Amino acid sequence: MKSIMLTTLRTSIIAAFAALPLGCAVPMEGADDVGQEQAELVSTNGLSSVNGLSSVNGLSSVNGLSSVNGLATTCGVKDGVGLMTSADGRNTLAYLVRCALPAGRSITKKDQYGTSYKFNGEIGVAPNWETNSCDTSCEEWVSACLLSHVNVQARNINYWMDASNSAIQYGMSPTYPKQEGAYYGNLFPSPPSAFACKGPYASTGTALGRMCSGTGCPYQANVTCSSSCNKNGGQDAYTSCPGTLGGPKVWTRAVTTYLQ
Repeated sequence: MKSIMLTTLRTSIIAAFAALPLGCAVPMEGADDVGQEQAELVSTNGLSSVNGLSSVNGLSSVNGLSSVNGLATTCGVKDGVGLMTSADGRNTLAYLVRCALPAGRSITKKDQYGTSYKFNGEIGVAPNWETNSCDTSCEEWVSACLLSHVNVQARNINYWMDASNSAIQYGMSPTYPKQEGAYYGNLFPSPPSAFACKGPYASTGTALGRMCSGTGCPYQANVTCSSSCNKNGGQDAYTSCPGTLGGPKVWTRAVTTYLQ
C-alpha cells in the first residue's frame, strides 16, 4: 500500500480566465499506458473546488494548461499566466500533477513574477503526460482522480482509492470499509463534464465535506452507484457509469472511494 498526503487546498469556483492561445503542439502519443504496478492508494482530500473551472470552459481551454502538450513542456503549462498567477491556481495545479504523475517525478513552472514552483507527482494515473500529449483516456483518469479529492469544507479526510487503473488497482482495505461512491467525467473540454455516483455511505461523505451538491460543488451527484453503474466482475471499483440517469454517455474511467 502506498500512502499519499496531499496539501489542503482552499479555492472556490471562479469565472474562467479568458482562453489563452497555446502557440505550439506535439503529436498525440500513448498517454493511456500508465506502466505502473502499485498498490491501492490511501489519499487525503482537501480540494474544495477546481480553480478556474466554469460550466462553460474546461481546463484545457483556459488557465494556460494544455492536454495537447506535455506538462513539463513550455506549452503544457505556461509560465506566468492562468493557474500560475495565483495561490489557488497553483494549488489546483499541484493536485492535478500529483494525480497525473507518479512519485519521484515533477515539473517546475514560474509565476508572473518569475518565481519558480515545483509540483510533485504522487499517484501516477497518467505518467506519459509529463512529456507527451494527454488523450481522452488520460484526461478522464486525471479528471476522476481530481474530482475524488474535492472537499468543499477543505478538510483533510483520508479515503481509500479503488480503480481499474494500474496506478491505483483494485482491492479494499479493512481500515476503509465504507463505500462512499465514485467520481468520473472529463474536466478538460468546453464545456466540462463532472459527475459522481452515490454509494451506501454517501451521506457520511457529505457530513465530512464530500459528496457535495448545489452551489459550489463542481460535479453532479445525481445517481446511485449500485443501480446505475457496473463493476468488472467481482471487483470493488465501478468501471462504467452514466453521466445522468438514462443519459447516452457512459463513462468507463472512474475512481471509487471508501471511507474509514
